[in-house]
Amino acid sequence: MAFYVIAHTDVVDFVTYRTYAQRAEEILLAYGGRVLVKGTVGQYVQGKGPKFHTILVFPDKAAADACYMCDEYQEILPLSMRSATRDVVMVEGEDLPELFGSDGT
Repeated sequence: MAFYVIAHTDVVDFVTYRTYAQRAEEILLAYGGRVLVKGTVGQYVQGKGPKFHTILVFPDKAAADACYMCDEYQEILPLSMRSATRDVVMVEGEDLPELFGSDGT
């Protein structure tokens, strides 16, 4: 079953956060992750919140956990914490056949 990581972010130091984001994307690709959405808010239809949103998808929870806990990601995580405030949630969801083959890869 696909596993999604959803991050809502307010960036305060764009230079540092850009470094984090570029390295994080390289790492997530190594763990089978893909970026589905990354962008700023077009329009809030209810409430208000952070300015930047990211949705990642992994083949399964094990891949998402392995990516988050790997040494490479843990090394760059402080860059994110210094340069932004974020809410991040991991959610199990439906497989999307167009993203993964029938064997989940």
